[in-house]
Amino acid sequence: VTAQLLQPLERLAIFDADPTPRLARLAAGLGPMDAAAPSIAVHPGSGGRHKVWPIESWKALLGWVLKRFSVRLLVVGGEADEPAIRELERDLPAGRFDVCFQQPLPALARRLAACSGFLGHDSGITHLAAACGCPGLVLWGPTNATVWRPRSERMTLIHAPEGRLEALTPVTVESALESLMTAWLSDRPSTAPPPGGG
Repeated sequence: VTAQLLQPLERLAIFDADPTPRLARLAAGLGPMDAAAPSIAVHPGSGGRHKVWPIESWKALLGWVLKRFSVRLLVVGGEADEPAIRELERDLPAGRFDVCFQQPLPALARRLAACSGFLGHDSGITHLAAACGCPGLVLWGPTNATVWRPRSERMTLIHAPEGRLEALTPVTVESALESLMTAWLSDRPSTAPPPGGG
């Protein structure tokens, strides 16, 4: 879509416009982040059922993430995602997650920009996370990734077998996520004060 919208600029001899949507870092004003507990945003929903991983698989993956890494989860979504979000709320350990439900897009963008990583599907929220500069792992189902994937080199796609997300196992996703999470968390800017105080 961005490439198509930029096409009229070619009439003005502008051929190098960047088609990648980018929002400025929006974390300012959120207050200091706890360096010991970075957040990983999770969007378990999407606009269509065929593009959504089963909730039981999400539970298994997020349980593994919380055991393996010292992080908090930021579970995000809108009205269509409410059943999945409520089920995850019941299953996740208290004190290890926050919920960002039905927030205005600018507020959600600020929250996503402050996260160390993102997990989601083929959805508008994934595109928003990508535009905020958030690195992520996207569980990709039946849609054409060449057309619809986020235009961000920081988003990694894991393709479901034959486009069927229910065929994608939590173990397969954990394997893909292990090295990504390590990189995301080591890439996180330090919020510690400089040596010698100050």
